Amino acid sequence: MKGLIVILGLAAIVSAAQADSLDCRLVGSCGTPDTANGVTISGQYAYVADGGSGLRVIDVSDPERPQEVGYFNTPGCARGVAIAGSHAYLADADSGLRVIDIVNPGSPQEVGYCVPPGLAWDVVVEGSHAYVADLDAGLRIIDVSDPSHPQEVGQCDTLDRDRGVAVVGTHAYLANEVSGLRVIDVSDPQQPQEVGCCGPLAASDVAVAGHYAYVTQYAALGYAIILEVIDVTDPQNPQWVAHGPASGYASGVAVTGSYVYVADEFTFPVEPRLWVFDVSNPQDPQGVGYYGTPGRARGVAVAGSYASVAACDAGLLIIEFYG
Repeated sequence: MKGLIVILGLAAIVSAAQADSLDCRLVGSCGTPDTANGVTISGQYAYVADGGSGLRVIDVSDPERPQEVGYFNTPGCARGVAIAGSHAYLADADSGLRVIDIVNPGSPQEVGYCVPPGLAWDVVVEGSHAYVADLDAGLRIIDVSDPSHPQEVGQCDTLDRDRGVAVVGTHAYLANEVSGLRVIDVSDPQQPQEVGCCGPLAASDVAVAGHYAYVTQYAALGYAIILEVIDVTDPQNPQWVAHGPASGYASGVAVTGSYVYVADEFTFPVEPRLWVFDVSNPQDPQGVGYYGTPGRARGVAVAGSYASVAACDAGLLIIEFYG
């Protein structure tokens, strides 16, 4: 019954099918040459993983007038991006992990790469290691202590298709296309071990804050749940606690404070959207805002009240949540 109440409460936001926004507004945009798949924010810059055109660097210091200031065209199809120090790390599909020096944002330069077999789909960097969600081979752990010579040191094969990754402490959390949330102990990067899972669900991305993992779902045919909330207090026994409304293809997720932002490529019966959920009570998430995006919302990063959305053919969108 509790799950039904959550669905009914959040479904109210979908019922406004003809409205294109709620407590959100588009303040600026910047086109990109290819397909904006992923985005992260560092300082005054948004770094966009732009498919066949690699890394795009966009100055977002004035949210109403974002401007591209530099780029580096990688050999593969850039899917995800992370920033650590003076380097950008790109998950570049069959071209593996690419390491790009961004000391000069106007002229980024590749300094190293690591190309294990598979398809690098997402990446996060913690300490001296990059953690790559590989669509073909689970979790790959790459030592980037020397960015010019990144080396794979460990791998954990989940046997399915991993699209997103988050790392907190000694655990990596994988969004798995077939079997949901997978939890990997990475306390020994050379011997990562799967210790827990929660599914099945068609997971597409994951963000972790406090004791909770926030997982997006997609469904190529039919509909899936926009947001799943999973208690990971015990990483070996993650427990589902709540979910949001039904959707077609929720992709990216970001969490900041008590809000979760979801990039949704397709929402029935209306356009793609950025969604905002209040998760101050994770067991009862509330939809508090949305914006109908002109392109398919695939990735999202948040700084202050502004969400930077990687919106496929529409490039980078800057959306303010003022609720």
